[in-house]
Amino acid sequence: MRQAGTVPNQQDAQRLVDYLKTLGIDARADQGEGNSIVWIVDEDKTARGKHELAEFLANPQHERYAKAAATAAELRKEEAARIEQARRNVIDMRRHWEAPSPRQIPLTILLMLASIAISVATDFGAGNPALRDALFISSTGDDLDVPQTRGLEEIVEHGQVWRSITPIFLHFGLLHLVGNMYWLYMLGGLIESRGGTLRFALLVLIAAVASNLAQYFTGDLQALIGLHTTELGGPGFGGFSGVGFALFGYVWVKSKHDPASGMFMAPGTAVFFLLWLFFCMTGAIGPVANTAHTAGLIVGMLLGLIPARRRRL
Repeated sequence: MRQAGTVPNQQDAQRLVDYLKTLGIDARADQGEGNSIVWIVDEDKTARGKHELAEFLANPQHERYAKAAATAAELRKEEAARIEQARRNVIDMRRHWEAPSPRQIPLTILLMLASIAISVATDFGAGNPALRDALFISSTGDDLDVPQTRGLEEIVEHGQVWRSITPIFLHFGLLHLVGNMYWLYMLGGLIESRGGTLRFALLVLIAAVASNLAQYFTGDLQALIGLHTTELGGPGFGGFSGVGFALFGYVWVKSKHDPASGMFMAPGTAVFFLLWLFFCMTGAIGPVANTAHTAGLIVGMLLGLIPARRRRL
């Protein structure tokens, strides 16, 4: 930044600065002792700035200087918009590694506590049958030989709509619970802290209902016809993994298509989830709710494609 010269008063100096702005010359005026000092920001344009200063001092009341204020204001507005847009497009990598505080992720913490409490209360599915059966999507059990016990009568006829969600809180082993809670904290915490609790709640709700219903109808059909596959049959399924795959799909898509969201996923994490999805389908770890995993992944990816509302400062 170089000094171009001085102007008798601040008001005239600002009129000159505005005029220079319309010529593509960034300048500023500082109040000095008895006058105002005009500075040229880009040193390469100092000579042009000094020339225009001389022209201004020769005839400061010329109409071109009076008309410059409005044009300069519009140019500054456009410049500020470009700077803001560029700022939004910059990814601050520090944010990807900052663990959110519990106050930023109240719903994530609540979901974890509920899952842990219910898993302990049901002895990981081995005890407290009254509570366990009340949380299954259907209380008919895995034996669907009696026609009148098939279906979702509790939800459809008796209004027990919570059953379409509550299987996500049931877990059938310590590793099952720990694995799901780890990814709930990592991915759910990321989504809630970046996108807000309401957005996260809607994602969990939609993913839970979609994955549970998809798993129920697949398992119900297989149990009914006696088909033996790696798929978990009947309504006796549970776990947060369907929603977990939705969280994965959501963050995965956001990290690729909406970097301004602040959500990032390392390539290795994406590979792990996809390999785990296909490994579960092999049957190596026994019957698994594969349909819930797949449905959750699809739902999460589709929701991740929805653009976020333009952020405002």
